[in-house]
Amino acid sequence: MNAGCPQNFKPKHMAQKSYYIARLRFLSGLHLALDRDGNYDVCDERLRSDTLMSALYACALELELAKPGEQTFMDRYRLSSAFPFYLPDGTDEPVYFFPRPLEPNLPIAFENPGSDDRKGKARIAYFDKSLFEQIIAGKQVVLSNSHLSKNMRLAASQPINALEIFDNASFQHVASNEWDLTKEPEPFYVDKLFFEENCGLFFLIECAQEDVKDMQACLRLLADNGIGTDRSSGNGAFEWTNEDWDTLRLEVPDKPAGRWMTLSLFIPKTEKDMGDLGQAAYELTKRGGYISSSSDEDYALLTIRKKSVYAFEEGSMLHCEDTPEGQIVDLQPNESLLNKNEQKTALHPVYRSGRAL
Repeated sequence: MNAGCPQNFKPKHMAQKSYYIARLRFLSGLHLALDRDGNYDVCDERLRSDTLMSALYACALELELAKPGEQTFMDRYRLSSAFPFYLPDGTDEPVYFFPRPLEPNLPIAFENPGSDDRKGKARIAYFDKSLFEQIIAGKQVVLSNSHLSKNMRLAASQPINALEIFDNASFQHVASNEWDLTKEPEPFYVDKLFFEENCGLFFLIECAQEDVKDMQACLRLLADNGIGTDRSSGNGAFEWTNEDWDTLRLEVPDKPAGRWMTLSLFIPKTEKDMGDLGQAAYELTKRGGYISSSSDEDYALLTIRKKSVYAFEEGSMLHCEDTPEGQIVDLQPNESLLNKNEQKTALHPVYRSGRAL
């Protein structure tokens, strides 16, 4: 929802904020499930920070870099959600895209104004790093058609009109019921994201330098394991080497005047952590789904739903005195709400990270 947001704050001074960065170069289709039962024909177009952290935590458990039932590993890292990048021909400098701030009155205009300008602005979901830095500084940005991707969802400071980075495609599958042979197999469709050559997703990491090696080890394992749905069929696998690890410096206002933009999902720790919602611009998303487990012994857990929680989406503009903190929540279901068969399953904590970046 968009609340009554004040006019753009225009800082006089900018500062540099440094992050570690990891690039993911996908080898196959990627399906990111929405919180809808049995509905695979629509795919989330964003790899969310809580999904990333949970997948990396599972890898840390497998590598014995974390202990079951403890959230210490998650405490060491803050992650953004994953956003698009591409590598232009003839260069080794990737172009990174950041999510659109959800503030309604962004300082953007088109070179050749038209009747559909309002719709055109609304379709832009990502700005490249250069435009993003100008927008959060309150500077006017003027765009031409050549600086918009084919699907109008990406805007860049250089011509990208032949670029899409990723596109959707649906594939038919057939579900058979091994426990009831009287039922006919049922067809269903799975929507997947496919990336163009030299394109992929990246995310930002905040952590201590001594924690970098553990994160890199988890990324190497996650590249083989894959991320998202249908990993047993090869979906969600990506390439990752130490060359895909880098640092990024972002120009940000040095005096944010109590205004913050989320680059991750954000689950507030307290009411004060949300700030003044009357001056905020934000969207909420429901996070839940089924429990996942890397252990064959915990196969029964896959049929049990976690608790659900609402989180502020990426790009939300918050009005807080202090930096929004966020929290790690345990979505382990209440045993009293499970059926008799499910109650026989050994439940364990199900952590989701809503720490703000």
